[in-house]
Amino acid sequence: LLDRGVPVANIVKHVVGYDSATDCIVIPVFWQGDLVGWQTRPVDDADISESRPKYMCSAGMKRGRLLYNRDDWHRAWYTVVVESPLTVVAKSHMEFNFVATMGGPTRGQMELMKDIAEGEGSIILAYDNDPSGWNDTMQIGNFLGGERVLVALNEVDLDEMTDADLYEVLESAVPYRQWFESVYPQRIQMSRADRGLVGNAGDPPDRRRQQAAHPVLLA
Repeated sequence: LLDRGVPVANIVKHVVGYDSATDCIVIPVFWQGDLVGWQTRPVDDADISESRPKYMCSAGMKRGRLLYNRDDWHRAWYTVVVESPLTVVAKSHMEFNFVATMGGPTRGQMELMKDIAEGEGSIILAYDNDPSGWNDTMQIGNFLGGERVLVALNEVDLDEMTDADLYEVLESAVPYRQWFESVYPQRIQMSRADRGLVGNAGDPPDRRRQQAAHPVLLA
């Protein structure tokens, strides 16, 4: 983590540890002050495979009913929602609130986001700039709706950005509807071009067809 530029104070604050037996980073998960589980990640990306996924939750932890770092709320204009808890660890010293879904968003987590958007300020969705991240963004954006849901136009993962660059990206976030109608189709076309696919992907699907293609997870 230090090699990746994560401040020591952030590592200490989030009580991040290391398991030498599995060569994994261990990220404790707290909810309402209690330790409810942890998530692990292999130190070496070469160890990630179908049999050993990138992130593993401890047995019994109800990931779908909580948001990582929700306990560390402070008054801020925005709450930034990401997938990985390590992104939160890397950037939690900034003035924004950061929370993570620790995987794809669930309905329970989106209900928590709804409470944040309705009572505490705008939400910025900052998932990875890839098809999986776009799908997560659409699930949350369609569930929440409203003008208080924004989307960051990050080209790389947040923890790979300098604080100054990340601040600029978050301050330039666009309303979800604008992202869905203009930015998302462009990124789909670019993704198709990168994969050597030809033809027009067409207009973005309407909400009912999009929700049918990308159903909200209930776990």
